Amino acid sequence: MLYELPKGAEIELLDSHYKSDSFQGGRLFKSFFVEFCEQAFAVNLKAQKGLGLFPIAFEEKNAYASIGYTLHSLTPYVFSENPIKYRTKAKGEGEKQDRNGLIDFWCAEKDFKFEAYIESKKLWLNIGKSAYWKFDSACEARIDDAISQIKRLKSAGVDKEGVKYTKGAVFKVALFQIPIVYHPRFKPEEVDLESAPKHLENLLADKLKNNMGLLLSVLDMRPFGGLEEVECNPFNVLAAVVMQ
Repeated sequence: MLYELPKGAEIELLDSHYKSDSFQGGRLFKSFFVEFCEQAFAVNLKAQKGLGLFPIAFEEKNAYASIGYTLHSLTPYVFSENPIKYRTKAKGEGEKQDRNGLIDFWCAEKDFKFEAYIESKKLWLNIGKSAYWKFDSACEARIDDAISQIKRLKSAGVDKEGVKYTKGAVFKVALFQIPIVYHPRFKPEEVDLESAPKHLENLLADKLKNNMGLLLSVLDMRPFGGLEEVECNPFNVLAAVVMQ
């Protein structure tokens, strides 16, 4: 079942740091990301209408249901908690060792044109007048952890033909759910408020390494009560750091 975005819903794609042609299948993945975000936002707006809550904006585990459902709405080929075996050297060890791990989601495009390994993390950004407009230490740690997790997929051999389900590209993706928030007493000026999604894109771009791309899909929550809560939430963002 597909959900439709309600009337008045506006989604902006920010892709200044994503060069489609630098990836094998880069244009196709970008289209997939756009569809994924539209459906994820649609189902969460439906939930908000019935529950008064936007589930994907809460903790990571709460977002899994939305992410898994949305992936399945685009392709039947989806695993969660996908096991991987990678090589790494822990502190104090002389050589790299094989270790077992899990990646939050794996999926193959419905026509097997690419497959993707996805690590999901919840962040947040406070844009109140008294805030620093930066990620706090907890968010910084989550970003670093997610990027480390997708980088180690290379040592797990997920690109090798013998372990692939598709003949196409393999994408490694750190997917971030990011509500942009502020306390009603510290509402930013309108011009600052409007600049928040682009500011967020720049913050994440500073984390990119070589051969990484960045896509952000920004849902304007203001028509849906985003300015009426105890903690205002004018935008919800899904952001993907992408590498091959």
